[in-house]
Amino acid sequence: MSDNNFFLKTYKKNQNQEENKKEDKKQPFIIEEEKPKIVKKVVFEKLEQKLEKEEKEKKVLPPIPKKRLAALFLVLCGIEKSKEIIKNFNEEELIKTVSEILAIESISKEEIEQVEKNFGKISNIDGKAKGGKEFARNLLQKSFGISKGSEFFIKTIEEEKDKEFKFLQELSEEQLKDILKDESDLVAALIMGMLPPQKAAKIMSLLPKEMTVKVIKKMSGKFEINTEVMNIIIKKLKEKAKNIKTDENIIKIAGKNKLLEILKHSDPKSAELLLDELAHEDEELANEIKENIFTFNDVALLKKKDLEKALKNYNDKDLAFILKGAKEEIKTIFFTCITKRRKELIEEEIKVMGEVRKKDVDDKRRAFIDFLKEMEAKGEISLSPDTEIYVK
Repeated sequence: MSDNNFFLKTYKKNQNQEENKKEDKKQPFIIEEEKPKIVKKVVFEKLEQKLEKEEKEKKVLPPIPKKRLAALFLVLCGIEKSKEIIKNFNEEELIKTVSEILAIESISKEEIEQVEKNFGKISNIDGKAKGGKEFARNLLQKSFGISKGSEFFIKTIEEEKDKEFKFLQELSEEQLKDILKDESDLVAALIMGMLPPQKAAKIMSLLPKEMTVKVIKKMSGKFEINTEVMNIIIKKLKEKAKNIKTDENIIKIAGKNKLLEILKHSDPKSAELLLDELAHEDEELANEIKENIFTFNDVALLKKKDLEKALKNYNDKDLAFILKGAKEEIKTIFFTCITKRRKELIEEEIKVMGEVRKKDVDDKRRAFIDFLKEMEAKGEISLSPDTEIYVK
């Protein structure tokens, strides 16, 4: 029995030891399960901080170019304050700054911060402030008056438009002819409107007659082109230009005016042939263009010797009628082509006649234009504009 008790005690003792070992083995696992939680928490917090830091770094804008910075400042200041500032700009600075204003569609908080960092705190900032055409037009008109302001605005728009087509200026007339000959009448008319009149006139003389007539018809009216379509056209033309030359919200074209300018710079015979061709398709339009291709105001562009010859035997009373109500510049041009005595007589006649009907003045001017055209037809004078530069 004592032996049995011995074995029983030994068994129990061993059992207790085994259980203690098991408990010892279990305990470390409980501790180890808690540790990863702490580590995970620390890692997660660090990642959060890193993301916040990266987000802040993203918001930091690169320095804004000086021209845009100045434009942003003017827009944020508003028209009333800015109109006084731009009065001190020279024309070149003005055009460049207004060009930047045209491109400002919205202003971010970060941009405002950079503007204030450079120019100081701006009071009463409009949160919805933006540039664009309307702001630019109003700013210029309030600064320089309706007339001068509009002139600056149009000049800025024209320069912006010209930038898009600058690559065309680098091409010869022959190269441009090759680019345009397979294009639509609309595209050709658009390009003609972007080129200097002399260059456009030369290209027209190189294009097939049928195409030229269609282009003239297209240019004789105003047309609009969507900005997206315009960008596609420019991209396509640039590609064609690149192949020819190895190293290389809405635009409106005032068609008739540009067309008349081009025809004025064409030689008379070419212009006449083109208009005769046009008359077969649209006689009314051809006649309208013929009437306007040389107007009374164009007399000021004639060579002095040609005007002197025309005025030499022209009736003084008719000249007085012609000059009644004319601009001072026109009168001066006429008077420099006649003797001092004739000038005094005509000036006296203008005073004596008093008020006259505008229709009568227009009729006399029309008769004078017809007289000049007759002289040109006889080869006595040229009605082409005088483009020569003279020095004393």
